[in-house]
Amino acid sequence: MDPVETLRAQHRALDVLLRAHLDAVIALDFASALTHLAQWQHAFALHQHVEDVALIPALGQVSAPRWGAHVYDAEHRHLESLVHDYSARFAAAIAALPEGAAQRRNVALAIIDSAHVLRHVIDHHHQREEQALFLELPDDALARAARADGTGSGD
Repeated sequence: MDPVETLRAQHRALDVLLRAHLDAVIALDFASALTHLAQWQHAFALHQHVEDVALIPALGQVSAPRWGAHVYDAEHRHLESLVHDYSARFAAAIAALPEGAAQRRNVALAIIDSAHVLRHVIDHHHQREEQALFLELPDDALARAARADGTGSGD
């Protein structure tokens, strides 16, 4: 598979991991949701690290990138903050789960609502990478990042 498609596949894999977490929330299986969230967080952090190390610095080799390295760096730091905030809200919500099914459904709805901003920013960021960054970078940088398997599935 070519490196750009591999990197896009990594984005899709990250989405699958986050959806598994949210599916568990919807099913009111908060223990599984916590496990899936931890898996997704690890894979997401690894993926961003690979981009920070292998992709973003390579923008210096691009004469006129559509978006400068500072944009991707700022988005990564913003995403780290959103992930931290979402994880804290999730942990607080499940630390005091109510007994009744209706109340647990309300907790699940609140968790799903709180994931909305995070998912929106991730989607926008991945779109920016797939429509600009991945298309502008030198092949060697893309290949290095693709081999690093930034989803955590090959580690």
